[in-house]
Amino acid sequence: MTNPEVIQTFTIGMELGSDIAMCHRSQDTKLYYRGARIFRAIMNDLSRKGMQTAENAILRGTSAGGLATILNCDKFKSLLPNDVRVKCVADSGFFINA
Repeated sequence: MTNPEVIQTFTIGMELGSDIAMCHRSQDTKLYYRGARIFRAIMNDLSRKGMQTAENAILRGTSAGGLATILNCDKFKSLLPNDVRVKCVADSGFFINA
């Protein structure tokens, strides 16, 4: 049994240590967050591998990855052609009092 909606999909996995949730750049501190650069590099790599021809794209994350999904959803959509249907799924990405 196959699911025709997702039969031609591929999945990219990233480890939590990649710091994707830390998507800002600060000039006022000696802290260096590379999440935005990592995200951009991954998207550039996926683009070279054919993601620009996708019809549908899903950005998904759990826990800190869920937070990264919330923070990067609009950027994810902006990096794809306008006719690509984009969905973002953040599972447990909201941290109370954090």
